[in-house]
Amino acid sequence: MALVLLWSAWAGEGAPDGRWWRNQLDRARTERAAELRGRTTAVEQPVGGLCAETLVTVGALNLEVHRTVTAPQDDSAPSPPDLTPYLARTHDADLRAALEPALAGGPSVLVMLTGDSSTGKTRALYEALLALAPNQPLLRPATAEDLLDLLRSDRITSGTVLWLNESQRFLFGDDGERAAAALRRLLERRLGVVAVGTLWTDPYWHELTRPATIGHDQSRALLTAPATRRIPVRGALSDRERADWAELARLQGDRRLYEALAAGTGDGRVVQHLSGGPEMLTAYMEGPDGHFTPVEHALITAALDARHLGHTESLPETVLADAADGALHPHQRPADPDWARKALEALSTGERADGSRTDVRRSLTALTAVRPRSGAPARYEPTDYLDQRIRELRDSRNATPALWQALTDHTTAPDTLFGLAQSADRHALYRQAVLLWRKAVRLGHPWASSALCGRLALCELGDHDAFLWIAEHADLSDPHAVAHLIDTLTRAGRHEALSVLLQREPASRVDLTIAATVGALITVLRDCDEDDAADALCTRVAVDVPAADTGAWLLELQKAGAHEAVTVLLGRDPVSSADITSPAGVLELLTALHHAGADEDVWALLARRPEESADLTNPRAVARLIGKLLTTGAGEAAHALSRRAARYSPLVDPAALADLLQALKQAGADTEIVTLSRRAGAEAEFGDRMGDVGVLVDALQRVGADEDAAVLSHRAAAYVNPAFPDDVADLLEQFRRSGQSAATAVLLSRRPEACADLSWPQATAALLGALHDADETEAVAALLDRRPEVKSELRDAYGVAVLAQVLEDLGAHEAMTTLNRRVVAEADIEFVTLLLDGLSEYGADEATADLAVHAATGVETTDAAAVAVLLRLLRTIGADEAVAVLSSRAEDRGAAAIEARRFGREANGENARPWGWRDLPPPP
Repeated sequence: MALVLLWSAWAGEGAPDGRWWRNQLDRARTERAAELRGRTTAVEQPVGGLCAETLVTVGALNLEVHRTVTAPQDDSAPSPPDLTPYLARTHDADLRAALEPALAGGPSVLVMLTGDSSTGKTRALYEALLALAPNQPLLRPATAEDLLDLLRSDRITSGTVLWLNESQRFLFGDDGERAAAALRRLLERRLGVVAVGTLWTDPYWHELTRPATIGHDQSRALLTAPATRRIPVRGALSDRERADWAELARLQGDRRLYEALAAGTGDGRVVQHLSGGPEMLTAYMEGPDGHFTPVEHALITAALDARHLGHTESLPETVLADAADGALHPHQRPADPDWARKALEALSTGERADGSRTDVRRSLTALTAVRPRSGAPARYEPTDYLDQRIRELRDSRNATPALWQALTDHTTAPDTLFGLAQSADRHALYRQAVLLWRKAVRLGHPWASSALCGRLALCELGDHDAFLWIAEHADLSDPHAVAHLIDTLTRAGRHEALSVLLQREPASRVDLTIAATVGALITVLRDCDEDDAADALCTRVAVDVPAADTGAWLLELQKAGAHEAVTVLLGRDPVSSADITSPAGVLELLTALHHAGADEDVWALLARRPEESADLTNPRAVARLIGKLLTTGAGEAAHALSRRAARYSPLVDPAALADLLQALKQAGADTEIVTLSRRAGAEAEFGDRMGDVGVLVDALQRVGADEDAAVLSHRAAAYVNPAFPDDVADLLEQFRRSGQSAATAVLLSRRPEACADLSWPQATAALLGALHDADETEAVAALLDRRPEVKSELRDAYGVAVLAQVLEDLGAHEAMTTLNRRVVAEADIEFVTLLLDGLSEYGADEATADLAVHAATGVETTDAAAVAVLLRLLRTIGADEAVAVLSSRAEDRGAAAIEARRFGREANGENARPWGWRDLPPPP
């Protein structure tokens, strides 16, 4: 469009019709994409010289776009193309809008599509880039280590597309943390880079972004950073999308589209049928001696269960063979010593040695073979759809003792061992968890030591030697983990082990990468009266940290009272080497210099004119820097930065723009407020940040930009997907608070009560509450008529509790009772206990009493320890009748149940016999 404007001006013509030209560009892109779409496999590179890969040269199948399954047909008929015609959905428009600014050289972006398996996430990325960037350099690392190597090189330049499909491969573990930190820095500091990825919402997105989760600090920071755009992809097609799908099938004459639409009529899960996922699920659910032999079924089950227990890597033959062999009945075990390799090859290629098939329609296999290099032994991964759907149908606690033993024996990756140990601990398999954590300690996992120490101390399973062993073998590279271990040993009263740990001088070993984690270790050392060790660490910081990024380090040293170390660090002249393009770094350095009374250094830093060089990618950091400049007395610099920020700040984070508006108001930058308000009202992007729209609307109103606030509200009302109940609820509440009645009318006219996806109970509850608060009685009734108590998924106990409470508040007593009955019938006793606790906490008295009755009469009573916990909760909330009923149904073992819980369970589900550290086999 910029070239069109330039040509028009050169020719002396009037302003061109922008809409006409954009339509022409979109049409050209669509035609070009259609031309290229058939190239689903790699295109041969030109001979002579190295050529960068592109989307076109790599091809769709090599980018892991699912090949469309094909029904058996006449051998004489031509084979259909690998991919069906593509139907653009709501998320596709959001995706292109997120990519275009970065592809044009603007602020870099990480676009993350989230949703269930086989919903079209990877295909959506492929189609968007096929239309927008088919020939731009494409980098596609295979592992977190590969990604880290790329980020440390100079290969990721402006115009590069970084392909991170199945992003859990790159974001878990130590390498994943380092890669996430490096990618976030790159996106913040370099323009024109596009990174795209996909994640399952549950468990991967939730696990990586959940606050205070150990081991995911950098991945969480990346996924929630301003440069990241999360775009949800829904699993079910709406009624409108199904009609569009039918029309596309009619126009293209592709019977695979008709077949998928017919197969997904019941639940709207149409896209999944293109890859054959539901058929594979049906084949697996037939059990042994159906589509799969007993040996094959046991191998698939082992792969699925290992995944569900936390083994995120591809699985070696040894794990699958040992686990499957232990699960097979003796008369089913093969005589061929090479049985496992042959069966795994049949499951990953789709063909058995006798010519019969294991795949679905000669397309989808149950397992995928993965090799790190040509000729290397294969490792295996279960197909995604089967993996995810079985999570919902099969309790991971059903994993066999043979699988646990195989995982313990053959797993060598520290991160995987740690994840498996956490899973074992959650399932009360304490002995198994201790074995896995112990092995992870020996292999250098930084957090395994404190986790192992915590479990041994909590259940009194470790003696003097156990804690000494931990202290002697703990990894000392991560300062945050070391601080946590010191604190754990202190609280456990293991002072001799603590002394052994401190004798290893962790202050001289910890990594000096993140100031806050080192500061936490300094604080813990001071609390333990280890002032010499704390002083040594402060001295090391003052001497060794890079002088270019000293603001955060100075603040930590000042907080620790390390005045000598502060003097040493200031003596290294941090001002001359400071990165003045980083608003956060300049802010920290100014603050630290001010606290140190280093006025000359403050003015030396300001003399470098950071207001002219500061990167504007993060408006929130810019806002804070403006405020700091004002308090420092650098009003002219604050106004100069305000002018740049108002004109050029990216408009991708509504809450950050609200902070910037407040900073402009504080600076008295009235002209800049008008500039930014108009930009924000007309152009602010929403993405997955609908919950922040109200923050920006409020900020616009506070600075007097009521008209811009109304424009923004109207745009948001027209933009939000009415199938997303949480987003709609957020907007309705925000519009009500800010008095945006016109925008409310627009949003309600889109009938969210008829479109909302009811699978998320907490989101559904929020929408019911928002409609009720808006006095939309008919809409509330219509939403209740769709029976959310039946359609909600039972994954999050507290989300279900919120829904039950709202149903109670609305007087929907029958629906509330139906939901409680479902929970008791379909969920385990731990889930019922959590739900009951949540209802009691929220004050939902009627729902609490109703669930107590159903729980007492309906829960399984085979787990004595779990029953004891539920009984204690029932007594706490005063449900005496329920206590009497449940006690009469199950033997109330009292102290015996508590003691059994102390030792945990065995992998076969029985309560463990008493055991301790000395009863374990020798450490590996």
